[in-house]
Amino acid sequence: MTDEVKVPKRVLRVVDACKRGQTVHLALPRITNGETNRRYWFEPSGRPAPVRSTEQAIHLGLLKPAGDTLFAALDSQTFTAS
Repeated sequence: MTDEVKVPKRVLRVVDACKRGQTVHLALPRITNGETNRRYWFEPSGRPAPVRSTEQAIHLGLLKPAGDTLFAALDSQTFTAS
């Protein structure tokens, strides 16, 4: 028997929004007091996407990177549902 990862509802809400036509975009991170301040938002709605839930969805492979970054430190700035 394999262990299944239980995905929190807050993460599934982000993924469901992408399945309904939204994409998640990463604002270029700013470093403030030594900490990176990342922000995400949905397009086309323009609504903010929760950072922790979005990053967990990316980590779990539920959102895939579009590979559209202009900066070597980032893999992507846009993510869609897998």
